[in-house]
Amino acid sequence: MGLITRLRPTSPKRAIFFVVCDIAVFAGSLYAAFALRFDGHIPETWLAVIPAFLVFAIVPKLACNAALRLYRMTWRFVSAREEFNVFIATSLGSVAFGILVFLEH
Repeated sequence: MGLITRLRPTSPKRAIFFVVCDIAVFAGSLYAAFALRFDGHIPETWLAVIPAFLVFAIVPKLACNAALRLYRMTWRFVSAREEFNVFIATSLGSVAFGILVFLEH
């Protein structure tokens, strides 16, 4: 199997790409939120809990995105239905993250 064949986009490769991108965006936004909260100087005690918060953020958000089939849709032909699914997945994932953080402390 040649290099060109391996680089050809397939449905599983696209899904993996979007999952990896989502994880990067979730991690970046969580770190940015902490940086904003502490004016750019995150205390060591809070730096230590960021990985746990990251797990609390990633797991429910990826689960909601997968449950609403966001990793299977073709973004070229997005309709109002898909936009609504993105809204619902984002909302449910964020609420689940908030609940997990509240229960942790």
